[in-house]
Amino acid sequence: RPKDDASIAVFRDPLQAARLFAAHIGQPANATFSIGQKSVQVEEASGLFIAVVKVSSAGQSINMRMVSAPAADGQPSVWVLNDYEH
Repeated sequence: RPKDDASIAVFRDPLQAARLFAAHIGQPANATFSIGQKSVQVEEASGLFIAVVKVSSAGQSINMRMVSAPAADGQPSVWVLNDYEH
């Protein structure tokens, strides 16, 4: 798909992508999302960009680890949920 395709644009931001994946792991729509960490370059061990998104709701929080493979320009391509922990 072209880079400007609106249907995939939301996955180019780890925070927005995390909001979409959160419903699939039982997090409510009104949860608060924030970036805890975000790679500025690919991680040496994995070759991926990594972002940790903190999701808070009803006094509890989880961390969602989002990953992205580098695109041809060396920047993150699309962000997907790798794993999460309570």
